[in-house]
Amino acid sequence: MCGIAVSLSTLLDAPPISLERLQHRGPDAQGVWQCGDGRIWLGHTRLAILDLSPAGAQPMTDLQTGNVIVFNGQIYNHLALRK
Repeated sequence: MCGIAVSLSTLLDAPPISLERLQHRGPDAQGVWQCGDGRIWLGHTRLAILDLSPAGAQPMTDLQTGNVIVFNGQIYNHLALRK
């Protein structure tokens, strides 16, 4: 199961969280993202099971909207959604 870390700050830059503490949850890859004003920081450790390609790397960014997401990675109905 993947690991997710979030740091938020209302006034200053959000302090990054060490992903080493989540290494046991996702030893295959790590990724981080911080918003432009620095007040939101997202971290992710990946356990690659079904999709071993870099396409499953997180945090994921939608280039059209600018939305960023980190999530567990388990989509139980992924076969139905692919259809």
